[in-house]
Amino acid sequence: DLYPFQFTDAEIEYIRTFDVACISWGARVSKEMIERLAKGGVTICYDFYDNFTKADIQEISPYIKYGFFSCSHIGEEKTKEILEKCVGLGCRIAIGTRGANPAIAYDGREFYTQDVCKVKATDTMGAGDSFATAMLITILKKLETQPEGSWKNSEIRAEILPEALKAAAVFSAGTCLKNGAFGDGVPVPKSEHDRIYREL
Repeated sequence: DLYPFQFTDAEIEYIRTFDVACISWGARVSKEMIERLAKGGVTICYDFYDNFTKADIQEISPYIKYGFFSCSHIGEEKTKEILEKCVGLGCRIAIGTRGANPAIAYDGREFYTQDVCKVKATDTMGAGDSFATAMLITILKKLETQPEGSWKNSEIRAEILPEALKAAAVFSAGTCLKNGAFGDGVPVPKSEHDRIYREL
């Protein structure tokens, strides 16, 4: 990258004031910077997208608390192996969304599944981000009502995670009913198609 992300101590201090910092493969934040954020006390959620590698999982998982993987291109058992690997390296919970197939989450003890909410999709842009957002918000809100360290209690996780997965499925399905993820997609004039596609 020509202009890689760098974080000052003051920026890390500020980021740490939030419950979680969401980073994705597309944000181009280096593994070294992810490690720096984690060691600075930042709770990280990382979206591995669908083009993750074994090296990505190995190098990033120890420094994140929430890992999301797009796994529609692989089977259920392979998805479970990836989630187990991620959590085994230190991640708190790993989630694999699987397109039209049930999403799978793993907390180090149990696998949880969630069917998709079937809708006639208008546009799937933003569905994965919506899934992660709703899941994280539900988990964090539920943990606010619990004593410190409650995540270590498997019974509490078993209560929170199915609800979080359901909220995620519902919210992401709603996003699929909107143009451009938020209802304001803008059509591209046909006169611009050649130029845009050429630049891609």
